[in-house]
Amino acid sequence: MTSYNEWLKDYLMQGGAPTHVYDRPGAKGFVCIENNPHLVSLPLGKMCGAMSKSFVLSRQYDVEKYQGRFYGGHNSLYGWDSEGKAKVYGDIVPVYEDTVDRLIALDEEAPSKVRNVIFGVRKREAERAERWAAECESRRKQSDIARILIEEVLGNSELYIKDSSCVTSYNEWLKDYLMQCGTPTHVYDYSGAKGFVCIESNPHLVSLPLEDMCGALSNSFVLSRQYDVKQYRNRFYGGHNELYGWDSEGKARAYGGIVPLYEDTVDRLIALDEEAPIEVRYKILKFRQKEAKRQAEWDSKIEADHLQSEMNKRYISEVLHNPDLYKEQ
Repeated sequence: MTSYNEWLKDYLMQGGAPTHVYDRPGAKGFVCIENNPHLVSLPLGKMCGAMSKSFVLSRQYDVEKYQGRFYGGHNSLYGWDSEGKAKVYGDIVPVYEDTVDRLIALDEEAPSKVRNVIFGVRKREAERAERWAAECESRRKQSDIARILIEEVLGNSELYIKDSSCVTSYNEWLKDYLMQCGTPTHVYDYSGAKGFVCIESNPHLVSLPLEDMCGALSNSFVLSRQYDVKQYRNRFYGGHNELYGWDSEGKARAYGGIVPLYEDTVDRLIALDEEAPIEVRYKILKFRQKEAKRQAEWDSKIEADHLQSEMNKRYISEVLHNPDLYKEQ
């Protein structure tokens, strides 16, 4: 009966070496074709990611002859050629907790060269996994330290002493930016205007680990107009942070390459304000219209791709559920 372990044993005994080691069972996760491989016609170009398969073709068939029916996309194929040599298509030969290599390594009658290769690969991969785990732990600790420092710095009440003449907000900045003929970059269909950290005072007190402020640790800052944002940009802008503020001449400036609009941003009010400059209103409306069209096209593409994916899944399932492929001889 065809199995990955049957193929793997021949492959190792013929001098092959595993490429990956997984600390879980996996030997039963292969699709083993016992018979009639000529009946298989798969959409190989679509078999990527979750739709990919790992096939083992019975040794009674020359795998070189049938590889075009199974190997493609992200599929892997294992089998034997006409001379009995174990062949692999896909550049990966995994071993698991339940693969035969463990038994071979402990078999004193097995060739020492083969046993040494198995021991060597498993030892190398175990050391690599240990190094990776240590690196991940180190990164986690560094991230925790950075998070605590960021919270301490931004928790300083001295940064939020409001001037009676104005209150800093993203909407305040965005209004000036749009009125100065600035162009937004993104539109989001949810509320987000309150998700900015607004620095009202004492920006000189801010000292952040900017290089660590990526992903979930990043922030979007708005600096009060009473401070020249050019002078203080290096205290806030870095990593994945964004910074919004005004320069000494009152020009609204953005650092980070993104000027988002949300459901609760002031652009909607400006667009409906008959006293606002017509060119500003038109620009906002055209931008939102363009982004709405782009989003609709994207949603349509995603839906079409999903339907095509479901059709491919059903077709692959139908092909591989043919009982004629699994009849033992």
